[in-house]
Amino acid sequence: MRVAKLRFLLLWVPLLTQAQPCVPAHYKTNASRVEGKLNVHLVPHTHDDSGWLKTMDQYYYGSNNKMQLAAVQYILDTVIQALDANPDRKFVYGEMSFFTRWWREQSEATKDLVRKLVDNGQLDFVNGGYVQHDEAAAHYVAMIDQTTRGHSFIKEQFGKVPTIGWQLDPFGHSATHAALMCGLLGFDGLFFGRADYQDMDLRKPAKQMEMLWRGAKSFGDTADVFTSNFPTGNYGAPGGFWYDPWSQDDPIMDDKCLYDYNVQNRVDDFVRASKDISSVTYGDDILIPFGSDFQWISAHQYYKNVDKLIHYINADGRINAFYSTPAEYVAAKHTYNHSWPLKTDDFFPYADCPVCYWTGYFTSRATSKGWIREATAYLQAARQLEVLTQSQSSAKHPNTDSLEEAVSLLQHHDAITGTEKQHVTDDYHVRLARGWKESQKVFTDALAQMVTADSSAYSDAEEVPQHVPGNRRLLATAPHSTGSAHASAQPGPEAILERPGLTDVTQRSTAGSAGPVLNSNAEKVVVQGAAASAHTAQEVHNTSMSFEDSQEPQLSASDQQAITEQMCSAHSEVSTVCADKDQPVAAPQPWEQEEEGSNQRLRLQQCQLLNASVCEPSVQMSKQGQGFMVVVYNALAWERPTEPVRVPLDTTAGAQWAVTDPDGQAVESQLVPVAQSSQDLQSIMVKEGLLPSLDDAAQDELVFLAHLPPVGYAVYTIQPYSSEHAPAKAAVRATMEDVPQPTQKSVESDHLATDQNQLSNAGGEFGPASGAYIFRPDGVVPRDLHHMRVLRGPVVSEIHHVFSDYTSAVIRVWDKALHVEVEWTVGPIPINDKKGKEVVLRYASSLHSGATFYTDSNGREYLKRVRDFRPTWNLSVTEPVSGNYYPLTAGAYIQESGKAELAVLTDRAQGGASLASGELEIMVHRRTLFDDWRGVAEPLNETMQGCMNCHSVGLIARGKHWLTLQDPSSAALIRRTFQQRMNDPPILSFGALPKQARPGQLQDSGLALRFSAVSTALPLNVHLLTLKALPQDSVLLRLAHLYQVDEHPDLAKSAQVELHKLFAPMKLSQVSELSLSANQLQSDVQRLRWQAGKSMSGDATDEPVYIDQHPAVMCKGSECFNNDLTVVLNPMEIKTFLLQLA
Repeated sequence: MRVAKLRFLLLWVPLLTQAQPCVPAHYKTNASRVEGKLNVHLVPHTHDDSGWLKTMDQYYYGSNNKMQLAAVQYILDTVIQALDANPDRKFVYGEMSFFTRWWREQSEATKDLVRKLVDNGQLDFVNGGYVQHDEAAAHYVAMIDQTTRGHSFIKEQFGKVPTIGWQLDPFGHSATHAALMCGLLGFDGLFFGRADYQDMDLRKPAKQMEMLWRGAKSFGDTADVFTSNFPTGNYGAPGGFWYDPWSQDDPIMDDKCLYDYNVQNRVDDFVRASKDISSVTYGDDILIPFGSDFQWISAHQYYKNVDKLIHYINADGRINAFYSTPAEYVAAKHTYNHSWPLKTDDFFPYADCPVCYWTGYFTSRATSKGWIREATAYLQAARQLEVLTQSQSSAKHPNTDSLEEAVSLLQHHDAITGTEKQHVTDDYHVRLARGWKESQKVFTDALAQMVTADSSAYSDAEEVPQHVPGNRRLLATAPHSTGSAHASAQPGPEAILERPGLTDVTQRSTAGSAGPVLNSNAEKVVVQGAAASAHTAQEVHNTSMSFEDSQEPQLSASDQQAITEQMCSAHSEVSTVCADKDQPVAAPQPWEQEEEGSNQRLRLQQCQLLNASVCEPSVQMSKQGQGFMVVVYNALAWERPTEPVRVPLDTTAGAQWAVTDPDGQAVESQLVPVAQSSQDLQSIMVKEGLLPSLDDAAQDELVFLAHLPPVGYAVYTIQPYSSEHAPAKAAVRATMEDVPQPTQKSVESDHLATDQNQLSNAGGEFGPASGAYIFRPDGVVPRDLHHMRVLRGPVVSEIHHVFSDYTSAVIRVWDKALHVEVEWTVGPIPINDKKGKEVVLRYASSLHSGATFYTDSNGREYLKRVRDFRPTWNLSVTEPVSGNYYPLTAGAYIQESGKAELAVLTDRAQGGASLASGELEIMVHRRTLFDDWRGVAEPLNETMQGCMNCHSVGLIARGKHWLTLQDPSSAALIRRTFQQRMNDPPILSFGALPKQARPGQLQDSGLALRFSAVSTALPLNVHLLTLKALPQDSVLLRLAHLYQVDEHPDLAKSAQVELHKLFAPMKLSQVSELSLSANQLQSDVQRLRWQAGKSMSGDATDEPVYIDQHPAVMCKGSECFNNDLTVVLNPMEIKTFLLQLA
């Protein structure tokens, strides 16, 4: 027996001995860069969208996985554990919206571990913003804010400053992002995935996938940034090397004793992929990202395979692979002493196939884009009031942080773009509504505090006006428009623009179908109408296709609430909560009892549906014949001497009303009837459950021009008129004239002509349809103008245009105005014909602008565009309409040299083009019936209730354009000034008058009726960008130069601001200049400098522009009282300061 056992053991010992070398005991992963070899920098990363197919909460926790397998919390959990297990491993992370949430849940021990990993370079933060913002629709103010929010967290928790731009997923890339959000931010490099397929096909053979990007001429070479465009056009690992649990790719099976041993095959495949990338990349260093959307959920599994890959590739010896970071890769490239090709334009528009131009998202979810823009401006104003009243920001008191977080989140490239699923949009809107609601409390409380000051005007108890039910009219039975939206003015656009115009509405069909074959029929019907103003034209791009059932998750209770809150005014500029979510709608009262036994104080209210002529406080008080105050706040650091104000009124209690200014002087005012299109809109809102009734909907609007001080407010009194109340002056009612059958001939001008050209078919029976991302038009179907109404008055004149049951426009010209206001209303876009549609406003003039036009870049520099042309390659024109569309964040203009400039300024991000000489067209709204195969798997079919496949009418959108037509000497001044006025509109708050106030004599009440926070207004070329309270009695201040170099003979030069005089009452103990995102002293910003080679577009290499540098600490202690704190801003420059209050 013993012999048998011995033989058995002797037999198996050799076998066990032979099994041990089948796999290595240790994988060598500590490789580093080797001179003379192809060095492959492997960069583990995950791209975590802050909402797209799932909401941010769903993505974080891993719920709703039937929609998409993704759970960020597990990614971060396992990555941190895996990094700790091997000090050679590295990982980069960008989205602070997720990381800050995860961080709050961690123990102190885990936080200490993460800090250690950051300190030793294993965990590196790239971009570092709250989100990876979009670069087409995001405005630079919000881009800076969201980046600052993320960078502040990184600095506070880790003491680190990001140095790399990591814009992997946006659908095109802006020059402003490169210059401002990379170069001036202090970044050394910028990486992205997507670029136009024609562009990449040209640059690959020339090894120009990496370049030096000079995004702003105004900065010369000071903001140049090394830029790397991944050759794959994406940001994932090479095919076959994805190692998440649900991946179909084979792992590295390195047990030689097994039949499926595949090491050599895997090494050969990776070496081949690396050499393919090397063949289009200059130098011996290439970067290969390992990871993609929500990958690394099982980091141990992923790292184990990459460890093996590094070990076996380096053992093979043909290339050298190692864990790296983008910063290490950029440092390696910097050692080359190479002159990199120079890029001076941008990467718009983006196409990934001949019929696939991603230009639809420039306009997608138009109402959401408008609300985000308005919330951004409201946030800046509310922050100012926090500083001016020294409000304490804390969890116990209302503050602006929740609105800042929401606005930051919505800059994400699947949020402001409108490319997310509908239920995700609803979730975004809930967050924005709640943040707005809290900030509104901050705003109105602070403003009321400033108005009442030491006054005892509100010490006596007042009788609270009761909410009076409305009975003036019934709901409209159908959304038919016999009049139109809103206004144009007297003396008429000719006096301002010097050229009358025509209106033409056409309709375009958009190509595409559910399958690869498309048969689209485009009919043409030209609609000709009139406007004795700038030429307006609407075009509707139609999609010829059938309905498609979409897979939509069941709405939870929270999603239902999201819809309710969003749709309170989804059609309007502001989309906040109509009422507390758990309470019935009730009328707020103009007074508020602080506590038992205390005096009552002024309570100010605001109206989120002013652009629909719905306002509870003004309508209810006027309904009872009571006067009230309007507090008009101006966030700009400029005086606004003639700012239009529109106040909804109910005139049933009295037909005559009067306005007095803060000095008790009469203000000329005018009563304007609410347009039929607005009444139809109000009725639809009631039918859809977005308004409880028409009680707060106005019949008339009282309009006047307000004189507003910089960074301050003025209080205007609106009361029933009485001849006994001198010096009151009764409002004049506008005269009205209907034009029953408007014709082209009745409004034809020598200066303008109606465009009747028909666009050609979409260009092929294949490819995607128009969807959330892609715009693909097919044909022209013009329509006739149905109705025109003209209203005239001393303050404003209006021309109401009705083109169809779902498209109308109101043209307004205000007294003393230098612009024409066009308020457009579109929707519900009909789909009974089973065609999706895109509505476009076209403005035409007699200017000979040729093929050239100009569009803004995120609200900063204007870039030259040429139809059917790209600066860096010979464009093959496959989509003559969508391929010529560009993002407009703030505006666009055309010009005839030496003659005039026509500019159109927008109140939100939109897409636009100049498809013919003398014309600009802007897409304002869209509704599609099919997905465009780019991942969202849902048509862009918005409804008033925020649901799909439900019984709700299509979403109504309303917005504004401002038109200016100026000679070259004044064009830039008017355009830039009005662009800022459009972006930061005055904010109205309403309150009851004190009981003892005599009519028209509010100035005797002791109230502070006028206030300005600045001792002197800023120069016209400088904007007060940020005024934000920070902890420890400090204030963040940003100033922005508004003009680009050579834009204006005087204003496009250096500007000076005396900080010590700007806020004279504010005593300072220290002033320091910080970097753009306020995460380091400006003097500590150290960037890599690069050699510029030949321009890719044939531009001359610009000479460096001198950027004025101040010492890190400009003053301290008594120096701040005695020193001259004059700062200099050069064209387009933004400077950030930390003000320490004494």
